[in-house]
Amino acid sequence: MRSKQDRRVERTKRDLKNALLYLIEEKRNINSITITDIAEYANYNRTTFYAHYSDKESLLNEIKEDAITGFIESFRDPYKDKKRILHVQQLKSSAIKIFEYVEKNSSLFLLLFNNSVFPGFQQQLCDALEKVFDHEIEFIGEHFQNMNKELYSRIEAYSMIGMLDFWVTNAFNYSSNYMTEQLIQKIHYSPVIIKIKNHD
Repeated sequence: MRSKQDRRVERTKRDLKNALLYLIEEKRNINSITITDIAEYANYNRTTFYAHYSDKESLLNEIKEDAITGFIESFRDPYKDKKRILHVQQLKSSAIKIFEYVEKNSSLFLLLFNNSVFPGFQQQLCDALEKVFDHEIEFIGEHFQNMNKELYSRIEAYSMIGMLDFWVTNAFNYSSNYMTEQLIQKIHYSPVIIKIKNHD
């Protein structure tokens, strides 16, 4: 059970993150935003800011890390806590949570996918997803016997990020349900059997 101190820290850090994201939306130029701007908008002082972050970049990095962690956890949802063979083409749309997660955090991902605001974020997200494919999933079937695993993981990761980029850069003009159904169609077109490995 979290202590009051832990909850207070979480609330303060959340307020600082929200303040920075709001200021980015308003100004777009991260370089023009100061520590004082962030602290004052969050209704704290600079001392409070520095109690949690060494500088603005460490706050930015934590925002990105939080988003990547949340996305990866939503990706794992269909197979978390399971060690078994999974026929991916049998997945139901209700089991796929990644688009739901991104939609729930749409204003954040609009900023994160803006390369002029968060340069390199898409690559970081792709690298994290590729690592999941490499370390947590074993592809099964004759057509994988001669395929380079790292290459296939890269292809699948870039494909997923490409779908997200299309969706985000088009300002979420499709619903998360629609995007999930499109992914299901892709999966059915290229059926895959996977074995879940330990991802502790």
